[in-house]
Amino acid sequence: LLKLSGERSFGVALNKPFSKKLPTDLPLFTGGHNDLLAITLHKLVVNGAYKLVPLYSCFLTIICNISPYWRSMSLVAAVKLVNLFELFSSPKFLYSGENAHRHLALLLEVFNNVIQYQYHGNTHLVYAIIRRKDSFGRLASLTLKKAQEQCHKVYGDQTAVQYDADRARALEKMDPKGIPNSGLEEEDMEKFTPTEKWLSELKEALPLETVTRLLQHLVPVVDEIVASKQG
Repeated sequence: LLKLSGERSFGVALNKPFSKKLPTDLPLFTGGHNDLLAITLHKLVVNGAYKLVPLYSCFLTIICNISPYWRSMSLVAAVKLVNLFELFSSPKFLYSGENAHRHLALLLEVFNNVIQYQYHGNTHLVYAIIRRKDSFGRLASLTLKKAQEQCHKVYGDQTAVQYDADRARALEKMDPKGIPNSGLEEEDMEKFTPTEKWLSELKEALPLETVTRLLQHLVPVVDEIVASKQG
């Protein structure tokens, strides 16, 4: 899939409507094969085993590669992708390692590609982004002090993560909120702490400008429409 997703013809072909019923518990949706692909990969991230964690970047790269050709994203797929953004921007994930933000960078590339190349056919994604505007705002306004406070709140004061067999087995399961446990490998025992250098690299790595401009333009418009309807 990763190799195929790099082909333009494959990305375009995925717009073909999907109408079959699969013997799985995927949510019902009306859309194309690209929607099916995104919803399936979302399920693998959220409900998959811990052993799939190394494949997250691969999953997101596949979606990123096909995103410039995604003519009309279904509401289900749009909500799932924004949910992934919220998951990977949560303190549990964001502070699980120095390079944990790479997943966010890929997701932002997906949003940017759709907004820049397929904007008019993707009102569902734009709507989903506007509904979760606070998640994007928190990331854009993240400061070192806030990052350190959030990291401390999630991971505590310990200077190193103690490894034991029980904890290793627990990492293969989900937490009660359905967020996959990021975990640390046995050979990587150092606890991550946000630094000024890390924050600077994060700001440079995350292409937030397109989504930020979209929100700056549309949120006041939507608020005005809502106010007029309520008034």
